[in-house]
Amino acid sequence: MTTLSRRHQQLLMVHFVPHQSTISLIEGRTALLISPSALTEESREIRFYVQNSWDSLGIEKAAFFRPETGIGRLPVYRSRNMTLLVHHGKTVLLLRKLPRKTGWKIPVVIDFLIVSRNAVRTWDQIRGRVAARTIIFDDSNKTLLTDRLLEEARRLKIPCHSVRRQGAFIQRI
Repeated sequence: MTTLSRRHQQLLMVHFVPHQSTISLIEGRTALLISPSALTEESREIRFYVQNSWDSLGIEKAAFFRPETGIGRLPVYRSRNMTLLVHHGKTVLLLRKLPRKTGWKIPVVIDFLIVSRNAVRTWDQIRGRVAARTIIFDDSNKTLLTDRLLEEARRLKIPCHSVRRQGAFIQRI
């Protein structure tokens, strides 16, 4: 990738970090890392699992945010169970737990649904509640559950990605 194209890159990355949810929003040579864990540039997880990806993209500066405490300049909606953010016109829903309240639903199609902490156990739980163009399972989900949901998604033609099985999810936005 050339220096000029790196300056204009806009990416969503869901990293493989064992047992964690770790997401980067990349704009130019800057990364915004979103994770419920208190990660820093000095964290072993960042140095071992994230830094190589950032280096390959020419990232020079990184900021770290926890969804529970705020995302700075991004348009965002937060609750205990989910965080909805908008970045360059793309919607990203970080789903940590399905609300128990019956009748709730997201009234728009989400570009990227990132499922964490076993929030989805069956496809029926989100049918009619959340419509997403792409569903990504981070590594905070149980392996057997994710594998079962991926197999069902393949049969149902639901576009899914598992960072455990397929590696980091990277998408231009």
